Amino acid sequence: MHTEAAAQGDAPSSSSSALPSSSTLPLIRVSTVSAGGIDGNTKQRTIKDIRTSTNTQHREQLPLHREQVEGKQASEAPMMEDTRQQPSTTFMLSCARFASAVARLSLGPLLPLLTASLKFSEHDTPALLSAFSSGYVLTQVAGGYFADRFGYRSVISASLIVSSLLVFCLTLPMAFATAASTWIQIYFLLGLVSGPLFPAGSTAITLEVRREDRATAAAIVDAAAAAGTTVAAMTPLMATYFGGWRPIFQCTSAGLLMIAYMLWNSNGKQRLDDAALVAAKKLDSTTGMESHHQSPHRPEQSQPSHQQHQQLQQQKRHNRQSPNPVDVAGSSSSWELLSALMHPMALGTYLCHGCDNFTKYSLSSWSATMLVQHHGVSPSWVGILLGMQEAIGFFSRIFLSVHMSGRELKSKRAMGIYRATVSVTSFVVQAMALKFAFGASAAIWQTVAGFMISALASGGHSIGYRPFYLEMNDKHSGSISGFGNTLASMASIAGPVLLGIAVANASGDGDATIQPGSQWAGVGSMLLLVNCVGAGTSAAMLVATTKRDRQYGLAWYVLWIAYRMGTHLVA
Repeated sequence: MHTEAAAQGDAPSSSSSALPSSSTLPLIRVSTVSAGGIDGNTKQRTIKDIRTSTNTQHREQLPLHREQVEGKQASEAPMMEDTRQQPSTTFMLSCARFASAVARLSLGPLLPLLTASLKFSEHDTPALLSAFSSGYVLTQVAGGYFADRFGYRSVISASLIVSSLLVFCLTLPMAFATAASTWIQIYFLLGLVSGPLFPAGSTAITLEVRREDRATAAAIVDAAAAAGTTVAAMTPLMATYFGGWRPIFQCTSAGLLMIAYMLWNSNGKQRLDDAALVAAKKLDSTTGMESHHQSPHRPEQSQPSHQQHQQLQQQKRHNRQSPNPVDVAGSSSSWELLSALMHPMALGTYLCHGCDNFTKYSLSSWSATMLVQHHGVSPSWVGILLGMQEAIGFFSRIFLSVHMSGRELKSKRAMGIYRATVSVTSFVVQAMALKFAFGASAAIWQTVAGFMISALASGGHSIGYRPFYLEMNDKHSGSISGFGNTLASMASIAGPVLLGIAVANASGDGDATIQPGSQWAGVGSMLLLVNCVGAGTSAAMLVATTKRDRQYGLAWYVLWIAYRMGTHLVA
């Protein structure tokens, strides 16, 4: 006991404060006690030797400790790093969605030129127009899973490279490339490889963008897709200046390949950074092992030092912030993923997305026919009016993304309240505008105004229900987005078909007593019903978000207003 007290009392305080850890002193004390009976001179010499050895180890480990402190300071400033990564990530995703939208949607406007040039028959047109969507719905869930598992950069780069090759194959002058069956197969494959873009983009925004800026980034990417839709609608005009439809597809292929190269290049830099960090960690661990073997007073089984503890903490932070979380995704259970996919908020987001896609693709399929048949508008003016509609939707998304930029609410619940309220408002405005536009006695200006107001309100969904994909579960955001977009894609396919059946049933019997335009009134009622379902679902999400909160009554009030508006408009 006297030896133990002497060892503790003779240890200087300056040495213990300079050392990275105080775990060495208890180990020294145990070895001194086990020595049994030793005199005072031997004890003093032992303490002096221990002090010299400890200072030598501290001088050897000082550069490594300084590197750990610098690495800790760099890792503790994630906000500055996210700010630097945020514009490049949003820009790359916007370019990818823009080019993909042009490649997908330019087929419909160019179909008359293709039919005249390649001699397509009328029987091939339905299969050709539905080939992309048929493949698109099959790879959403798989694309989201692979983006969560292997990283979004690899998934998006591979998708763009294969899409570029497929689009370029359409421009080949060979006989097999001009057959309708070949075009159907290529567009089916193009839909397969384009499916992962949306869920992989959700994974990218979740990992690379700060939580308060995710809605802004998602709105910008959505606006880029709307801009691609606008450019695709203008491809017949561009074909007249570029000498045919082949230069359009060649430019699209080159753009897809260039974006894939830029994204893959950034992926290579990220892999080099990850490899350098792993090599540095191995070097640090090797140096620690050497110092362990050189220390004669450190036993083989001891507690980890402060330096090793810092290495483990830095590795954990790197795993959480890594854009390719292989270990995290691999360790997640199937039950956890299923729970994330079937969460009540996720189900509500799926339904809102389906109602939005039902409305959007129904309008893009039947609004031109309605303007020509019901109002007698010339095809040239139809193109101008629809281009204006897409432009309004584009600027609406841009304006709302700027509005949400840097907006920080007090809590996650407050953000959910805000977004659910925006979705309710957007669905209600769209329901009223489309019922007004498709009225049996609606004039041309009423129809055009209804379309423009609907396009303006649709931009609210970019900061409404869509960001819920990015915030429900950071680990499985790609899988959730892929599953939801699969269901929404089915709604986008079913919408034009159901509206076509409604129009055919209302006008196919040849009854002269039917009021002109009554079949389009039925279309307006169907779109009204779908948007009321979307508004009711958003209101239910609002109620779930504000449960046990002061705004509980406000949520019920918004739900009641949406219900009253829907019943009044139907009546």
